Amino acid sequence: MGERAAGRVLRSGKKGGQDVGYGRKGKGSTLDLLTEGQGLPIALDVTAANVHETKPVLAMVDGVHVQPKGRRFQRRPKHLIADRGYDSMPLRRALRARSIRPIIPARVWKDRKRKKGRPAGSFTPGQYQGRWKIERTHAWMDNYRRVAVRWDHTSESFKAWSIIACIMICLNNILR
Repeated sequence: MGERAAGRVLRSGKKGGQDVGYGRKGKGSTLDLLTEGQGLPIALDVTAANVHETKPVLAMVDGVHVQPKGRRFQRRPKHLIADRGYDSMPLRRALRARSIRPIIPARVWKDRKRKKGRPAGSFTPGQYQGRWKIERTHAWMDNYRRVAVRWDHTSESFKAWSIIACIMICLNNILR
């Protein structure tokens, strides 16, 4: 397995777990969070910092089962609100194929010329105003120091602590 050196086990291969990657700002991981309409977390995933934001979204959306009030059981949500980091045509097409309406603002590229015709997405600023609920949930997650500052070496333990933080957020909302 590895050699012991000064009380630590040195493992061959990647250090820090499988989800630590090198991004623009250095080594790290990101916590991808999917929330319901009021901002309560319903799905999360831990990915490396160098993984594009659009990759884990479809897996999280496929794992969610939504049941609206007064209606029959639906498998997927009606729409998905995301920030500019998720702007890509393959993601928009994949969401539309699942009957999910993407509400994603287009990225502003400095020297990019758009093709004439239909705009990239059906973005309405009025519906994007619900984004603050997602940002609030991320702020709630930052209240738990172990999630805000990642001290865990393995992705499994960090994901477990993140799930515990999500459970605590939901319990706090229930007990209000």
